[in-house]
Amino acid sequence: MYQFAVQIPAFTQAFILASVVAIVALLHLSLRRLVGAQPFLWKATGMLCLYLLFIAGLSVIGFFEDFSLPPRIIAGAFLTIVVLILISIYFRQSMHRITTERHETGIKNFTLSGLTMVQVWRILPETIILLLIQNGIMPEVMTFTGRNFDIFAPLTAPLMAMMIRRESPARIRILLAWNVICSLILIATVAHGVLATPTPLRMIFSEIPNAAIGSFPATMLPVFMVPLAFVIHGWSIRICLNRLTSIKEHL
Repeated sequence: MYQFAVQIPAFTQAFILASVVAIVALLHLSLRRLVGAQPFLWKATGMLCLYLLFIAGLSVIGFFEDFSLPPRIIAGAFLTIVVLILISIYFRQSMHRITTERHETGIKNFTLSGLTMVQVWRILPETIILLLIQNGIMPEVMTFTGRNFDIFAPLTAPLMAMMIRRESPARIRILLAWNVICSLILIATVAHGVLATPTPLRMIFSEIPNAAIGSFPATMLPVFMVPLAFVIHGWSIRICLNRLTSIKEHL
């Protein structure tokens, strides 16, 4: 049997749930700076909230506590990526209807500097991981003292955001490289996390298996926060590549 239920202390549960609310609010407010209080923004936020309630419901009934193959946690993470991409497509299509000069300028400024600055939210999952380790329910390999160097992204995001405020081909390339590096670090962190979970494919053995991520509300780490980080990096990489292509075409 690969069924693991982990009791998470009340304070840590409250912090995780508060972090989810804070992340959604940060995304909404950041996008509101771009497009204003548009109805489609509220619809996009509502879609995300409904999906998170669905994931939370599955987590509460113990759906993700089953670590047999195929791991439900991984399936949940991929589903979230698909949902976030679909919401992004809806948002982008709606945003294209905005044609005033003010919003066009906002889009230009937000897409690189603003989108990079948003990555500071990732200090929250790192704090959650530390709390889970201090609670004795997550292996130390999952923090920056072990094999998790993902804290690099939120610590350097403000510097990168300030750098890209004045765009140039060289600075866009630096930001592109930063996003690629952060994505690779995130992939490595996720790989270590997966290999430390109590599945039949477990390869990293520590005193404590990485089973807490299957219990509510710690499920929000792999099923919401990690996919969100990947999608934001994907947005940034795409925008950087499009901007570099546009610059070449105008030379």
